[in-house]
Amino acid sequence: MWPVPVPPAAQPRRTAQREPAAAGGAVAARVSVDQDSSAEPLRNTDCSGGHSPRQRPAASRRPPAIPLTFEKDTALNLAEQLAADMSEVDDVAFLTGERALYNKAEYAGRKAVVCSPRRAAAVLVLVFLAVLAIALVAAFARPACLPSTGVVGPTTVAPPVATRPTTADGEPFPWDSLRLPPAVLPRRYELLLQPNLTTFAVVGRVKIQITVTQETSFIVLHSRNMTITKRELHTSDDSVNVSITRLLLYPERDQVYLSVNESLQLGQNYTLSFEFNYTLREALEGFYLSHYTAANGSKRYLATTQFEPNAARAAFPCFDEPQLKATFQLAMVRHESHTALFNTPRRSTADLDFYLGAGIKQDDFFETVRMSTYLVAFIVSDYAHISDTTDGNVLVSVWAPPHLVQQGQFAAQVAVSVLDFYTDYFGLPYQLPKLDLVAIPDFAAGAMENWGLCTFRLTSLLYEPSSGGSAIQQWVTRVVAHELAHQWFGNLVTMEWWNDLWLNEGFATLMEFIGAGHARPEYHMGQQFMLEATLTALALDSLRDSHPISVEVTDPDQIESIFDTISYSKGAAVLYMLMKELGQPVFKAGLNKYLRRHSLGSARTADLWAAVQEAAAEAETPPAGDGPPDVQAMMDSWTRQKSYPLISVVLSAGRLTVRQAPFTQLPAVGARQSDAPLWHVPLSCRLHRRAGLLAVRLNGTASVTVSAPRQSAWYYCNVNKTGVYRVTYPADNWAALQQLLLAGSSHLSVQDRAAIIDDAFSLNRADLLNASVPLRLSTSLSREAGLAPWAVSRRHLDWWLQLLYDQPTHAPLQHFVRRLIAPQYGQLGWSEQGSHVVRRLRALVLAWAVSVRLPEAVARARTLFSDWRNAGLPVPPDLRQLVYSTGVEYGDTGDWQFVWQRYLNATTPTEKNSLLRALGASTDPLILEHFLRISLAGELVRSQDFVLVVESTAANQAARLRLWRFVRLNWHKILDKFGGGTFMIDNIIQELVSRFSTQLELEEVRAFFDGKDLRSASRSLRQALESIQLNIRWRGSHQAAAAAWLEDWSRREAAGAAPPTARHWPN
Repeated sequence: MWPVPVPPAAQPRRTAQREPAAAGGAVAARVSVDQDSSAEPLRNTDCSGGHSPRQRPAASRRPPAIPLTFEKDTALNLAEQLAADMSEVDDVAFLTGERALYNKAEYAGRKAVVCSPRRAAAVLVLVFLAVLAIALVAAFARPACLPSTGVVGPTTVAPPVATRPTTADGEPFPWDSLRLPPAVLPRRYELLLQPNLTTFAVVGRVKIQITVTQETSFIVLHSRNMTITKRELHTSDDSVNVSITRLLLYPERDQVYLSVNESLQLGQNYTLSFEFNYTLREALEGFYLSHYTAANGSKRYLATTQFEPNAARAAFPCFDEPQLKATFQLAMVRHESHTALFNTPRRSTADLDFYLGAGIKQDDFFETVRMSTYLVAFIVSDYAHISDTTDGNVLVSVWAPPHLVQQGQFAAQVAVSVLDFYTDYFGLPYQLPKLDLVAIPDFAAGAMENWGLCTFRLTSLLYEPSSGGSAIQQWVTRVVAHELAHQWFGNLVTMEWWNDLWLNEGFATLMEFIGAGHARPEYHMGQQFMLEATLTALALDSLRDSHPISVEVTDPDQIESIFDTISYSKGAAVLYMLMKELGQPVFKAGLNKYLRRHSLGSARTADLWAAVQEAAAEAETPPAGDGPPDVQAMMDSWTRQKSYPLISVVLSAGRLTVRQAPFTQLPAVGARQSDAPLWHVPLSCRLHRRAGLLAVRLNGTASVTVSAPRQSAWYYCNVNKTGVYRVTYPADNWAALQQLLLAGSSHLSVQDRAAIIDDAFSLNRADLLNASVPLRLSTSLSREAGLAPWAVSRRHLDWWLQLLYDQPTHAPLQHFVRRLIAPQYGQLGWSEQGSHVVRRLRALVLAWAVSVRLPEAVARARTLFSDWRNAGLPVPPDLRQLVYSTGVEYGDTGDWQFVWQRYLNATTPTEKNSLLRALGASTDPLILEHFLRISLAGELVRSQDFVLVVESTAANQAARLRLWRFVRLNWHKILDKFGGGTFMIDNIIQELVSRFSTQLELEEVRAFFDGKDLRSASRSLRQALESIQLNIRWRGSHQAAAAAWLEDWSRREAAGAAPPTARHWPN
């Protein structure tokens, strides 16, 4: 699954690194048995209003019943919340100095209602009696269920109460484990579904062929949010009917318990059947409803699926765990105006006019290979498609709304090229005869790798050259390459349990860059991998509240919480490090062994290391050094413990000493030096006056010393940034590296130049390096033509500018950045010429120039906006995001309204996204308030895009506090819409609060979230709080040093230093 819900803006920007989300809120698992069935009906009751520990989209939730009684604490909490809401606007007005929408002072002088003392006394008596009555009811009434436990503070979660699970009716639930019992294994599913896209009703039947591996008298499986009208169990030959004596539901785990009147015998096969029904909702998971607007303006519905990680159970009863693989056969009933898609090709179509009415068809599909439930997918729509065929004779089709389908041409070309490449790279053919790529209008994640039927957001699959630009083209290429890599890693071989999710996502992330680089060599994906994977992972994993790549998962919330940068980006980065250490031929041979050995099955991390170790041992040309490393020991040190090392390198008297220590930006609380983890570190160093590279290994030791040239004027380690760690040096070598950067030495690759700058800024943020060092290194930008150094520098210097926004140092820092930008700004210009990387660099430099108020850049962007609005002149695709945002920021209400109308009328998904991002750039408080409200409402802006609105508004310094107020006032609406246990909430929290930089803001965030049950988003909150602490510390510890250096730089510049000139370095 692709983790990012929306494509990047045309110009690079600093954003939080979080992903997939489910727009639509959350509900408890609910299975009921129809009154007409032989069993007694089961009903779900939930005193929290329908929320389970892992929330489901709100569209799937029935309206909660209004409680008849409140316990004392509940009443107090409600009163406190009401009081907080009433005072909220005044609090924010105090912080911003703005006029509040509702100001209590306006009412202070108005005439108040007056009553007599006798009447007042009577009212007080009545209130006292009412409170007493409520207290008595609350004290003696039997509650419907135990009060839920949740977050008791901003960084801690209350431990669960150690009680046995019970059904919704209070009956003990016999099975007490998140995992299903191993006594029964599914082998085959026969599924019949009949969705109605007019009434949105779904009726279905599933027959599950099971094998008994341990004698048992019960079966446990999964089901959620459906009514079961019939269930049966009989032997596989239908000769014996086994009576189901009891059916129990445990909604918190979506589990259904079936007890039978006789033991199921070891080795015997049985068929378990269910008939069920439910209603399609716009929930973004399970089998759900989506819609689009056709070219003629009509609203068209489609039904689609999203099952990862555990929502197949919301579409049909099943054994919904990744290792419980089976084959699936589908029959889909549909109207003749629609097309049904499944993982496999359609086998036949039958007319059901006689039985179900005119125009009703049934499509039967071929049976799948063995696969996990989360990879099953089916879609019913009126889409059109375009197709192409690979060299291996696989039919590749892109499906989309008919008026958009031609925008799928580019994705189809990429898919054909990458699928052939992967077949050769992995040494195994793609397993199915077809591959469909489908654009879904309402989609929580970026994309999903369903085997043979991949689903995508519109913006992740469709590309229109006239509006998309180079950033969008690269985005589509990467996402398609990512999902196709999953057809081997994740689909052909699946992780045994979610703790090894990284086996799926880390490999797919690595291969997306390799695959995209094959399909489009001009992208220079080596730079992109370092920027988007390695450096992104290093930034998050340096927080105290990170987690290991391979992490234990014991509840559903934890499953969703690990779909993050660590599993994706750090997983990819450590695999890339291993590939570079062993050599690509050995690495590929190991992957081939792994895939063949576990084909159509499940695997653990240790299985991969074993295969790679065998390949290393068999290699004709062993890896450099003393032979192949102990792969298991090396990689366990990277996957089973969080964080990464800081490598300190010192060259003295012909000896190079290398030491390692854990790198965290804030010191770990209570950590002892003796307990510090150690890693197996492969290190490559380039030294002055030494031919070739010097290879050094730290095999789980704290330090090592090796011989080196005595006369080296400089040295640099972690060549091409292949290692997942940071490197620091003595002051004299930092100075030598600065001179090397300024001289444009060919000894440093573009990755090396970016890594040196990134390490320096990051060490400064961790309080380990003076602010003058990264500033001195940044001066090399005036002669830099590589994309990666520019992207890294902008990421860090923009962060400094944000922290100093209200400080005297902001102006000199902004002037410094303008001087750095000026040479490249003049050379690149506003044309559309150049290679892919040059166009990406131009978009970055121009956007940064406008951001720091370079006068000529702002004027040119405003002119382009005016020409677009008034004369209809098109804006170059790479510059649209920049021009639209500048026009809104510097424009008036009419400009905002113009962009808003263009957004409403836009038909190209990428254009719509650019316009929506721009709308958050307004500085008008009333416009911003209006924009946030209509975006949250979800009618004119899709719910899935609300996070995009939050991101663009949070990046707007003038809007940040207003956004914070809006989220606080509307938190319950946001939670109802997106659910606490979703990636949407993760992204909102990260985007909203991680930019704050004062103690007052830190305390406000803690106070607001104190006691709120965020479930899987709790880690995101803790990480955001840590980011605020880092911001506060930097302002207190490093602002003065930065100011002093900038003052000295300005003085030297005023004394007559010539302005820097651009000089091309290799890309």
